[in-house]
Amino acid sequence: MAKTKKNRAQQRREWERRIWSALVDYANTGENNHFKTLAVDALDWIGGDADDLDECRDVKRGATLEELAARHHEDIRTMLAWLSAPQDRRRAESACRFLMRHGNAIKMTWSDTAFDTNDKDALLISEWPDEIGSVVAPVCRFIKDQIDRHDLMGEPLRDVIPIGMCDREGCGKFRVMKLNRPGHFFCSNLCKAKFHQAGKSSDEQAAYMRNYRKTLDRNKPVGGRLIVRRGRKRKARRITK
Repeated sequence: MAKTKKNRAQQRREWERRIWSALVDYANTGENNHFKTLAVDALDWIGGDADDLDECRDVKRGATLEELAARHHEDIRTMLAWLSAPQDRRRAESACRFLMRHGNAIKMTWSDTAFDTNDKDALLISEWPDEIGSVVAPVCRFIKDQIDRHDLMGEPLRDVIPIGMCDREGCGKFRVMKLNRPGHFFCSNLCKAKFHQAGKSSDEQAAYMRNYRKTLDRNKPVGGRLIVRRGRKRKARRITK
């Protein structure tokens, strides 16, 4: 049973990280496909599924996902900017107002379950969304749940809200933090390279890029055929680039 608990905890962490990644992808690009992925993952978080998108109040009133992705983009960026640097109070009020307005716009239905006495981890209550005020309501509920883990349960901030800004000046993109440790972090390898080249001369930048390309070439798989010998038989296995 201990193994089952560990597996469930791991699945929950992966689930949470998937939603944070979708949030970052949408905040960085504003693209509709990232917004839809985020909306569906967040609906799953509150007990719904993709079919519940059509039951959200703003969609039922005629708004398209493209319109909603454009409408909420700046608000989501403001919220992530606040979460990445909560000591900066400039965005706190508007972020919290958005969070509460939409996060409270969900009505859940509860029901008891047929408890399995052979499974001490069996569910006691089943719940699912009955009314959803907006497509971003489940997103806001997810974020509030993570904030509660920090505020009420005392979990480390970056364990439950792993959001940061790219450290390259002028980038402005968000990233999902893999580790919480001193140093610089970037949204992409390109920003990392630009950051480290910022104080170099043009000759030094050119030399850095030559060395960087050599590193990529050394790590690139070699094409061709590899002959694997097992006893007297020979078996050919192709390695693709």
